[in-house]
Amino acid sequence: MSSLTTVGSAGVTAATTTAVAFFAVSLGSEELVETSATVKTSTCKEAADMASHPSVPPASQTSLAGELNIPSSKVKANCRAGGSCARRLLSASLGSFRRELSSVPAFIVDYAIKVPANTTSSSIVNTISAINTSSFTLSLLSSLASTPFSGTHISVTAFSAPSTSRIFPGYQRCYIGKSCQFHLFNYNAHFVMHSVVPISVTACAQACVADSTCEVFEHMVEPFQPSCVFWKNGACNVLDADRTYPIEGHTHLQFCIKDGARETFNPHLTLSNADRILCRWSAMLSIFLIVAVTR
Repeated sequence: MSSLTTVGSAGVTAATTTAVAFFAVSLGSEELVETSATVKTSTCKEAADMASHPSVPPASQTSLAGELNIPSSKVKANCRAGGSCARRLLSASLGSFRRELSSVPAFIVDYAIKVPANTTSSSIVNTISAINTSSFTLSLLSSLASTPFSGTHISVTAFSAPSTSRIFPGYQRCYIGKSCQFHLFNYNAHFVMHSVVPISVTACAQACVADSTCEVFEHMVEPFQPSCVFWKNGACNVLDADRTYPIEGHTHLQFCIKDGARETFNPHLTLSNADRILCRWSAMLSIFLIVAVTR
């Protein structure tokens, strides 16, 4: 049994279904190569500071793009805690304050590389696999020279084995089985239902590209509803565990982030009176369509 989430005027409701649906992750026409680099630091505080600072991802992108000899616009980087720092955070979240025996403070840089037309994914995979971590450390330090972390003692210790996939044009990354709890956000201010009735994932992706306010699309295959949701104004960061709906392993849901920077999330973003009226009508129409489709 899997959980089906729908939205009405009262917020989030849940229903169950035994249906199993799948879609191909490889939809789209752009090749994507993904890998992660472990960057060792002196302390967990330093690792946390670097993982959360906005200057580190661009510097990381510049270094890897130089290594691959491709435009930096083709490389996207996201940072997170790693090593013993990640384990300490996990222990604290479980209510345990025991001391970790291992002490390897580090942060992780997750890379997503769009393969340029003048090269191949296999060439990029081979180059990443052959990266000399000592040389890359020097490159990263050079890229960080104009940031608050100039001269920081870091060491790139390893790159993960690269993986390849395909992605929709106009998008930087897609996730399977990840989304957010609707009730933690404001309808119309943070998300809208583009289509409750079933539409294809390609149609949903194209509609999001055409909508300048759409930053992310979420698609669920039939019979799951709503079929196509747009997230906007920085809402629904799937890397934020506090706001991520745990649907791990469910292949019926795809979540894709558009190219470009997202707006800064404001949880208190409010609607104008006109938007509130439109929101009520949209919610009422959504309830009607959900009832009509599921009968």
